[in-house]
Amino acid sequence: SDTAILTNTELGVKMGIASEYSKAKLAIVDPVLTYGLPKSLTGSTAMDAFAHGYEAFTGLMHNPVSDLYAEKTMRLVVDNLPLVMADPGNTEARDALMLAATIGGMSFGDSMVHLGHNIGQNIGTLAHTPHGVSCMLGVLAAIEYLAPAVPEKTAFVGALFGLDPLVARSHEALGRETAARYKAFLVSCGLPATLRELGVQESVLEPAAKLIEEDFILQPCAPRKPDAAEALALLKKIF
Repeated sequence: SDTAILTNTELGVKMGIASEYSKAKLAIVDPVLTYGLPKSLTGSTAMDAFAHGYEAFTGLMHNPVSDLYAEKTMRLVVDNLPLVMADPGNTEARDALMLAATIGGMSFGDSMVHLGHNIGQNIGTLAHTPHGVSCMLGVLAAIEYLAPAVPEKTAFVGALFGLDPLVARSHEALGRETAARYKAFLVSCGLPATLRELGVQESVLEPAAKLIEEDFILQPCAPRKPDAAEALALLKKIF
C-alpha cells in the first residue's frame, strides 16, 4: 500500500502518512518468516488483514478490482486462521494468511479503510493498544452499524461465517447476526472480543468517540458516519 505509520513520541500517537513515495518498488513476501510467530501476533495481524478486506469492500471508494482482492482476503482469513491457531506448524495455512495480508493491502490501497480503523486507531491513540486487535474490534462495532447501508455486502460477509445468504432478514437483523458470528469467530480463535479484555479503561471511550467523529481521513470513506454520540454507543457495545 502507499501508507506508512510513524510514531510521534512527543504526543504518544501513531500517524498514518499516505504517499506515492511510501510504495515499495519491490516486496519480498516470505511466509517462512511468520512460522515462529506467537498465536497472539498471528491472530491480530490476520484479523487486521481481514479488517483491510472488510473495509475496502464496504467503503465508498470500493471498485470491482478492490472488491476482488477484498473478498479473497476475507475468505482466506476465515478459512485459515482457525487452522493456524489450532496448529501453529500448519505451513500451508500460514502461507494462505501471508497471501491474505498481501492482497488485503492491495485491496485497501485500491479502495480505503474507514470505520473499523477509525475506531481502532483512535482507541489505540488513547489506550495504546496494539493496532491489529484494536481494528478487529473496530470491525466488530462497524458490522452491525453499517449493515443498513451495505446489506448485500454484509450478507456476503455473514455467509463467510456460516449465515445462509438466502434467508430473508431485515438489514438490522442481518447486521446483528453477522456481528455475532464474527465475535464468535474471534473467541474460537482465542482472541479478545471486547475492549475490556485489551485493558481499555471506560474513561477512554468518550474522548475516543469525539476523535472518531472528527477523523478527517477515515470518517469520509464510511458508508455511514457516526457522530460522537453514535460512536460512543458503538464503543460501549464492544466494551
